[in-house]
Amino acid sequence: KTHLLEEADVILVFDAEIPWIETQGCAPIADARVFVIETDPLKSSIGHWHVDAEMICNADPLTALEQIYGVIQTPQAKEHCSSISVVNRKIQLKKRHDEYIGHLDALEQTFIGVTPTASTILAEVRCSVSELTRSRGRNVLWVNEAISDYGTVFDHIRPELPGSMICSGGTSLGYALG
Repeated sequence: KTHLLEEADVILVFDAEIPWIETQGCAPIADARVFVIETDPLKSSIGHWHVDAEMICNADPLTALEQIYGVIQTPQAKEHCSSISVVNRKIQLKKRHDEYIGHLDALEQTFIGVTPTASTILAEVRCSVSELTRSRGRNVLWVNEAISDYGTVFDHIRPELPGSMICSGGTSLGYALG
C-alpha cells in the first residue's frame, strides 16, 4: 500500500466504477478535493453508486484528459512544472515507487517453510506470461477476481498498460453488486 490516496489533496477520478474501497483501508483524506469525470456519472445501470465529490461531470474522459494535457502544455504551466518544488516532488515520488517495487520484489522471494506465498506464485505467473507470450505479456488481459486480496494480485502481476487488468472491486464474486 503506497498511502498516496490517503495523502492526496486533489483526486481526479476518470471513468471508474469503484475508485477506492474504504473497507480495504483505502480512502482519501477528509478534506481532499475530489472530481469525477464520467460518461455516465449517475450510474443509471448500477443499483447503488456514490463517491463523495466536489464535482461530478458528465463528459468523455479521453476528451477531458486531452484538454487537461493541453492546459499543462502551456508556457505558464511548463514554467510552474519546472519549479524546484515540482521537480523535488517528482524525485520524491520516484524514490517511493522504487522502494515499493523493492518491497514487492522482497515479498516475491518469501516462502513459508518450503511453501510459496501468493506473492511468489503471482510473480512466477507474471514472469512466465512475459517469457511465454509473443507480446512478452504486453497484449494480455488479466481478470482479477481475488476480491478481498485484489490489491495483492494487482501489485504482483504489475500490469503496465491502462486497461490490461479488470477488477470487479465489489463484494462477493462477480461483476454485479453483492
